[in-house]
Amino acid sequence: MSILRLPKRVEALGGCRSGRHYQSSFVLIRLLLTLGSGMRNRSLNSAVPPSTSPAEAYARDLERLRRTGPLGPTDDAWLMLAHTLNRCVGISDEVVEQMAPAAADLIAVAAVASGLAGESGMLRAARALSRLDNAESRALRGDDPVVAELAKATQAVAEEMELAGAFELAYATLSSVLHAFSARMAPRAQGNVLAQLGRAARQLAATDVAREMYEEALTIGHQCDAADVVARAQLGFGVLGLTLGNYRCPGALSARPAQRGTCE
Repeated sequence: MSILRLPKRVEALGGCRSGRHYQSSFVLIRLLLTLGSGMRNRSLNSAVPPSTSPAEAYARDLERLRRTGPLGPTDDAWLMLAHTLNRCVGISDEVVEQMAPAAADLIAVAAVASGLAGESGMLRAARALSRLDNAESRALRGDDPVVAELAKATQAVAEEMELAGAFELAYATLSSVLHAFSARMAPRAQGNVLAQLGRAARQLAATDVAREMYEEALTIGHQCDAADVVARAQLGFGVLGLTLGNYRCPGALSARPAQRGTCE
């Protein structure tokens, strides 16, 4: 079923069109959790600390920002994508292929209900998820174009989260896409995700984690001669150096974070 034709079974879900209340997000999340039996994030790359669940990350973002309501109309879609990627961690390709198309439908519904256009990062991510069961794509290891598009689209969504101040949700989302699909992701794509993970961690004042992400991205960039990855990592190091005088070096992703995002 094409995700551009919204399934009536999903349209009928209570609250999925409102985008206004926390309850709608968690109705969608509970439904998603029944679609697959994924594991908690476990580190597939020793340089990337596994994140907490997206729901926990979102709750901490709201608490840090002292919000009593949603950050915006796209919160439902953000959480749907984040939980879908989180459920893909540590499970087989076969289970991912069974889960992803239905999850893509739900993400598309939440995205359209919040007013997002067809070329938004969210709907691009939904389309990529719906194509993960492609046999030719599945056979590609290290350079899967479907996974490459999913990673790019997820990065675009994570940037929107950062700009809204949802740094922990952005970190959880990026961490999940990297942990779940690194085997099918080209080194350059991995490097770009790592650099953005560093940025999310930096904006949470997690300077040690940010430094590790930038170092890993820089190493990958040099190894695969990816000038864009090298540039992002070096720019991140520069911004990190400028902020170290104002931030303590924390041991977790929660020390003295910024309120709103900046995107280097």
